[in-house]
Amino acid sequence: RLFAVGDISVFVRCSLSESSAIITTLKQELQSLLSQKVDLEKAIQLIRDEHTTLQLTCSHLEDKLRKTQDENRELVDRLMRYKSKDAEKMNEENDKFLKKRYAKIQRELEEAAKDSSRNVSLDTYAPDIPYSEKSAVPTKPSYVFDAHEGEVSAVKWSPVDRIVATGGADRKVKLWDTSKNAFLVPQLHVDKLS
Repeated sequence: RLFAVGDISVFVRCSLSESSAIITTLKQELQSLLSQKVDLEKAIQLIRDEHTTLQLTCSHLEDKLRKTQDENRELVDRLMRYKSKDAEKMNEENDKFLKKRYAKIQRELEEAAKDSSRNVSLDTYAPDIPYSEKSAVPTKPSYVFDAHEGEVSAVKWSPVDRIVATGGADRKVKLWDTSKNAFLVPQLHVDKLS
């Protein structure tokens, strides 16, 4: 006879009492395995139920997320429409303000032109001050030249002759003779201005 107890197969010649003891042991082991099977089936069913519940919860949360995203998109669109309307209103107000300002400046210029078109003699305002007909602000430059690389930040006229000193953003000082349109002295490089 071949008996299997657990994982061990045993070929045994035994008596009837031994056989009944083996049968009892095997029945107990079978009962234990059946009990484990029932426990495992219950655990599997519990896991399936939890999985179903989690799927429903996940589906519900996904729907809620979609609705929230749609609502958020709608709110952003509304906000952009409001901001666009506000920007249009601001542009209209700015245009009105600029039109009023330009109109005011135009009126002031017209009034100034009317006032300056009248022949007003300097003698009526300052009869004791001598003046020359040539002492007016020039309307166009008499000579134009590139003095420095970049900006010119200072110009000083010499009281003697027609010499001009210029200082620029390139940190150089240059002397010019305007009567000869020539550069006079080698440039001076200024490291620190005090």
